[in-house]
Amino acid sequence: MTGQRDNQTSKWADRLWFVQYAKNRRFHSGKGKSPMTVGLEGLQLSKEITCDVTTEEQLMEVCVQSDLGGFDVEVREQAVDGPCLTCVSCQQAASGVHKCAICGQVSHTIQPCSIAMGDEEGYRAPVMCCHCQTVQNRREQQRAARRKQEDQAQKMKELSAKRIKGAEVGQCARVPVPELDRGKTDPCNVLAVMLEVTEDGCYRLGTKNGVLKQMYAQNQFDPCVESFLSIAEVLPAVALTSAIVREEVCSVIANAMEALLL
Repeated sequence: MTGQRDNQTSKWADRLWFVQYAKNRRFHSGKGKSPMTVGLEGLQLSKEITCDVTTEEQLMEVCVQSDLGGFDVEVREQAVDGPCLTCVSCQQAASGVHKCAICGQVSHTIQPCSIAMGDEEGYRAPVMCCHCQTVQNRREQQRAARRKQEDQAQKMKELSAKRIKGAEVGQCARVPVPELDRGKTDPCNVLAVMLEVTEDGCYRLGTKNGVLKQMYAQNQFDPCVESFLSIAEVLPAVALTSAIVREEVCSVIANAMEALLL
């Protein structure tokens, strides 16, 4: 809408290129990289050619110019399956002296067909073909993204622990009742007491009508300063809705007894 208003046009399709551009350039803060990044390491192209490639159209044009558009995938699979005197990367004739240290296939020692492994150089030096290099880079990227996500989760837990105060065993808390499970005359909150704290930071709560079956996080209840209930008064396990019904019945009976005494 903003682009249409700025350009004074009603053709919304004219701005789709900008939406795709913004989508391809977005950055995932958790993984530490863009999820739309296109890898060019597995192609038989030099870095001088691919350094200026930013769109899929430019990549297709480069592949057509380099005669890579008609590359037969079945030929590559056959070359990987059995040993031969052709380079597994570029499918050109090779001497067979150098082989990939991982897959054992014949490969040229020059880039982009392979890269040297370690500091050893010269005759029969260990090399890695471009296909194994692509697999290794993919696995490293996956491990790095997994570490980033674990660090992000740990950071979220630390921020949550700073903002929300935890509760101790035996301390009372006020548990809000979801609107879907609450009737018009049902209480908005249920008073409970802390029975157990797990290693994951989850709490098991109990009421005077029974122990709540589900585990609660720190942000799902409000700790109370005063003590309204003790652990000894808690009954066996019960669902939250059942606890509401029992509490309502107890309150109705108490009101009826009060009315009779008056």
